[in-house]
Amino acid sequence: MIYRGYKHIDMYFFTTIQLNRYAMSTNKF
Repeated sequence: MIYRGYKHIDMYFFTTIQLNRYAMSTNKF
């Protein structure tokens, strides 16, 4: 159970980081 929860959180952070990277690359001025 705990492992599953951690994996879910890891995926959440991974997706957020990917979105942040995408926004950063698109907002190059």
